[in-house]
Order: sequence, then structure tokens, then C-alpha cells
Amino acid sequence: GSRRQLTRSQMLKTRDGVQLMIDDSFSRSWRLVGIALDRVGFAVEDRNRSQGIYYVRYNDPVAGVQDEGLLSKLAFWRDSDIDIDKDSQHQVKLDGRADITEVVVLDENGERKNTETAVRILTLLHEQIR
Repeated sequence: GSRRQLTRSQMLKTRDGVQLMIDDSFSRSWRLVGIALDRVGFAVEDRNRSQGIYYVRYNDPVAGVQDEGLLSKLAFWRDSDIDIDKDSQHQVKLDGRADITEVVVLDENGERKNTETAVRILTLLHEQIR
């Protein structure tokens, strides 16, 4: 296209949650996302290119570093799905349309989840795919 963006990807907040739009074809986006997942420390346990899904587990680099005491005091009011983040599997799903690819994060059952983890995964991908 003639419109040249400064960035190749952008985060969008919709009613269904956060998604990442990559200004590129599915096949290129698939490769970019694969590289980005690897760089930011996700274990890709499986992939299904025909469905556009990476099955990943998140090795949270922050979890072991910060003072858990303070965090858990601040987090007591949040919903209970925080605890599952480190061990649960996520699906990073790509949906290519012409020359734009939409990326969302699903839980292990393929449900759209708008957890902090989902936002963090997309944010990390966004930072890698500029």
C-alpha cells in the first residue's frame, strides 16, 4: 500500500479485549511472531500454522525478581486468575486478512481472555515487531 506507517504493528483495544494488528501478510507475520515469542522467553510447545495458532507457555522473567510481598499485598483485590498465569498454556492466534494480520491471545481452551497476561504477551510482541 501507499500508506507507510512508522510502526509495523499497533495495539488495539476493542470491546472484546486487546489485539495486535500487524501491517503485514499472514506468512510474514507468522514468522515474525514466532521469532518474537522466542526472543521474549515464551516456550512454544506446539504450533498449527493452518489455524494460525502458537501454543505457548510463559516463562515470566519478572515473577522471580520482584518482591512478591509487596505485589501480593497490592494484588489481593484482583480476580483470582492471576495465579494461573505462570503455569497455564496460552494460544497466540493469528488471523490474516489481505495484508493485515490480527493477533489475539486465547487461554488453553481457546477462549478469549482479557487477563493481564494476555495484554502483556501482546505488548511484548508489539515491542518486538515494530
